[in-house]
Amino acid sequence: MLKVLDKRFLMYGIPRSGSTSMVSILQHHPDIRKMDYEPFIDWRLSKCDVSLNEKLNELRFLDGFKIHINQIGPKFIKEALKKRKKVIFMDRRNIFKCALSLDRAYQSGIWQRTNIETKHDFPVNFGNLKKTIKNLYEQKSQALKLLKKEKIDYYHFFYEDFYLVSEEEKIRQLSEIFEFLGHRPVINQRMLKVLRTNRLNDERTYLQIPGIYKIEKKLGSNENGWLFNGGLQL
Repeated sequence: MLKVLDKRFLMYGIPRSGSTSMVSILQHHPDIRKMDYEPFIDWRLSKCDVSLNEKLNELRFLDGFKIHINQIGPKFIKEALKKRKKVIFMDRRNIFKCALSLDRAYQSGIWQRTNIETKHDFPVNFGNLKKTIKNLYEQKSQALKLLKKEKIDYYHFFYEDFYLVSEEEKIRQLSEIFEFLGHRPVINQRMLKVLRTNRLNDERTYLQIPGIYKIEKKLGSNENGWLFNGGLQL
C-alpha cells in the first residue's frame, strides 16, 4: 500500500507577526486546501464545554491552522503539537513595535489593513505596554523551548525578514516555506497580491500617539527595537 505523507502543519507564535496574511498566502497554494485563521481565538477551557482533544478532533481535516502563544497554555499546546508534523513559528525581531501594534489593535478594534483612514491618537498606558513587552519575551521563550524539547520540526519565521524586504526575497522565502511543508514551491498572482498589501501600521500611526517620543526613550532599545531611531518600520 502506498503511504501518504502527513503534510498537516501548525502556525504557532506571537500575535502581530503577519500570521493572518501568511494564512491568506498559504491557502492559495494548489495543494493546501483547507485552513483556518484562528480557531482558538475565543476558545478557553475554563469557559467552554468542548475539551481540547474534541476541539483538535474538529480540526483534524484542516491542512493547517494557527494558534497564538497567548491563546492556550503550554500544557495544552503539547496536545496540539502531537497532531501536527511541522510548525511555522511566527516571530518578531522588533518586540517594541509588536507590543505597540497589539495595543493599537486592541484600542481601535482594527486588526487588519483597511483603506479607511484610521485615527490612532488614543494614549498608551505605559505600564501595560511595558508588561506586554515582558510577556511577549517570556511567552515566545517558553514556546521555543517547548518546540525543541518535543523535537518538533519548525521553520522560524520573522515578520521583518519577510514582509519588509524586496519582492524577490519574499518569493524566495515563500518557496522555502512551501518546500519545508513538503509542497511544490508554487508562486501565483493571488499570493503576490497579498504580499503587496500586507502592512497595517507605519510611521504615521505612531506619530499620532501622544508622548510617543518619551515612550520610545523609555522602552526602545537595541534589544526591544525602536520606532524611529533606526528601527524597522511595521
